[in-house]
Amino acid sequence: MIGFIYTIGAGFVWSVVNVVDKLVISKYLRDPIFVIVIFCLISLIAGVITVPFLTDSIGGWDLVWLSIGSLTYTLGNLAYFFALVKEEASRVVPLFSMSTVFIVIISGLFLGEIFNFQTYLGILVIIIGSIVLTSRKKIIESFQSPALWLMALASLGFAITYAINKYLLFSYSFWEVFGWQRLTIGFLTPIFILFFYHNIKSTLLEVKKRFIALSFFAETGNIFAAWLFLIATSLWYISLVETVVSVHYVFIFFWALIISRFRPSLFAEEINKQVVWQKVFSIFLIIIGVYLVTFFG
Repeated sequence: MIGFIYTIGAGFVWSVVNVVDKLVISKYLRDPIFVIVIFCLISLIAGVITVPFLTDSIGGWDLVWLSIGSLTYTLGNLAYFFALVKEEASRVVPLFSMSTVFIVIISGLFLGEIFNFQTYLGILVIIIGSIVLTSRKKIIESFQSPALWLMALASLGFAITYAINKYLLFSYSFWEVFGWQRLTIGFLTPIFILFFYHNIKSTLLEVKKRFIALSFFAETGNIFAAWLFLIATSLWYISLVETVVSVHYVFIFFWALIISRFRPSLFAEEINKQVVWQKVFSIFLIIIGVYLVTFFG
């Protein structure tokens, strides 16, 4: 029950973060590089806060794996930010379900795991749901959608990170994994600043401080949700955590409907009857696919 509560909490917080991310990136901070710098900086702060709880260090190959996971998680977030520039949040966020597909593929390639028919059926259902979700008039258009491919990259990055986190949690406490991972992500901040200094400088000069503060709020929420998610993973079965957190797709769908209805100037999305039913059907397919993969794998 505790793991379930933490998972629902993570899904709810992430849904709010996704809405704010879309608002900030589409209207105010149009450069995803600037947002990822904020993400890395908040991660560094979170890592420093956890230092008193870090009673053990991570070294050797475990440190290498931790570093790889931190990098793929950061690049996954960057791909997600670019996808939000291209597409509606309610179409982008459910595509994170592809991480479940990649986790199954990673398990098969590196762990030699062979799954049953229901698992592969679930993968197919997730893929179909993702294609339907990103299509407008013709299904073939979804394959031409930059958001679909960006979210495939984001999901791959997240899947690698989740697999590494699961491996590390067998040897280290929750605080060790979370704290050292956040510190490692935070160390990427000066690298992004060095390579994208002019982009960051121009954004700081052009964008009002309150919008930058709004992005800081969103990325703080992002890390808080990741903290809840990792706690749930340490307390509960990862397959169940991944399934229950899918409720976050439903949250983001309703947030999008509510804001588009009452504050369309802030968050405009297509809300005609056909599009709404398309999104409902697609999200339903994705959740069913995740259920098949995680419960019958």
